[in-house]
Amino acid sequence: MNIFTVEITKNFGVKEWHECMAKLMMECGKDERIQTLLISDTQLVHSTFVEDVAGLLTSGDIPNVFEEQDLELINDKFRGICVGEGLPTTKVSVYARFIKEVRSNLHVVLAFSPIGEVFRTRMRMFPSLIACCTIDWFADWPAQALGSVAKAELEKSDLKVSEEVEEKLSDCFKSFHLSASEVTNKFFVETRRRSYVTPTSYLTLLKNYSSMEFEKREFIRQQRFRLENGLDKLKDTEERVADLESQLKAQQPVLEAKKIEIAKIMERLAVDKKEASVKEAAARQEESEATLKAEECAKMRKQCADRLAEAEPALAEAVKVLSKIKASEISELNKYQNPPKGVQYVMEAVALLLTFGNCPREFYSGPPGGKKTPDWWLCAKSYMKDANKLLDLMVQPVDKGGFNRDAMEMDLIEKVKVYYDNEEFQPEKVRSVSVPCMAMCLWVRAMYEWFFVNREIQPLVRSCLPRSRSWSR
Repeated sequence: MNIFTVEITKNFGVKEWHECMAKLMMECGKDERIQTLLISDTQLVHSTFVEDVAGLLTSGDIPNVFEEQDLELINDKFRGICVGEGLPTTKVSVYARFIKEVRSNLHVVLAFSPIGEVFRTRMRMFPSLIACCTIDWFADWPAQALGSVAKAELEKSDLKVSEEVEEKLSDCFKSFHLSASEVTNKFFVETRRRSYVTPTSYLTLLKNYSSMEFEKREFIRQQRFRLENGLDKLKDTEERVADLESQLKAQQPVLEAKKIEIAKIMERLAVDKKEASVKEAAARQEESEATLKAEECAKMRKQCADRLAEAEPALAEAVKVLSKIKASEISELNKYQNPPKGVQYVMEAVALLLTFGNCPREFYSGPPGGKKTPDWWLCAKSYMKDANKLLDLMVQPVDKGGFNRDAMEMDLIEKVKVYYDNEEFQPEKVRSVSVPCMAMCLWVRAMYEWFFVNREIQPLVRSCLPRSRSWSR
């Protein structure tokens, strides 16, 4: 015979209960296994559980506990049995045969405590709990049994006590239980109301004692640990204080020497502070002067920028016009053997600027045996052979290979002045001859005018630089 019981968990409900009961009934009916359902009153946490147990005791069945697939298994097995026994093969008859098999193989054992109103209520609501059961009433344990159980429980627990203490504790537990039984009998005589002191109550007493003694021992152990730890810390602190006192005594001469040294340092700091105040005042004076110089430099820079702004638009306009000229248009000028005066003057002035007035020797010309002089037209034609390079020299900035206007000197400008003052060297007149030459004419005139503006502001720039360096220091 196998014992079948249920384990009540936090989420154990009616659904889980029915699943367990269906499994039990299938084992007893379909598998023909003899099972004993052991249920205590503490496991019947839901009224449905009690109702189902009463149904098992009365009819051996629990309504609506099987799933469809379970009913098919029951029908498959017991249909043949019904045929063999000459019974009808309807679903009702087949299921009734299954229940008969369940009743023959299933035994139910209920462990109830008579204490409390719940027991009385269940007996009234479900009479089958009494009518269909054989009541086995466990009487009170004798005094000898109470003592033996107490000793056994004390030996099983983690509480290690001597035999003498164990004997005395057993006597105490036995005395408590017997005294409680006498009080319940007296209570019944006086009030005619029954109160029970069961063996379960005795076991609960032993369990509670073991639990309480363990908690108290643990509490005492923790308190002892804290006390010992505190004493260790006090001892350690005392040793450290003694050590610090000895160190302090040993370092006392050093401290006195340090005091004297600190006093000297403070005197020196006072002197240094006085000197620092003087230097700070001087620094503030220098800062004020530097600020004035910086303001003067800013004014000079503005003057320089304003003067340069007067010359820059003309140069920018010339570069803008030059950037629109095609190299092929300049190459056409190279074909002139006797160019118009406007073209010749412009190209000679361009060549003069690009060479900074230093005509290469191969472009000198003159009568045989006579003095050779620079032929600026030939020099200009050499530039026109590579028109793209010529345009880059006039359009691009210095860092990209363009003309370095800052390198122009007065003797070069005096040579350019000859062309600048010529009536033929006017943009409008040159335009009538050649548009590309008109753009280069604008460029030459802009360079000429920029030179004098730059020459005018250079003294201001040179004057500003030393002041800026002095201010930055």
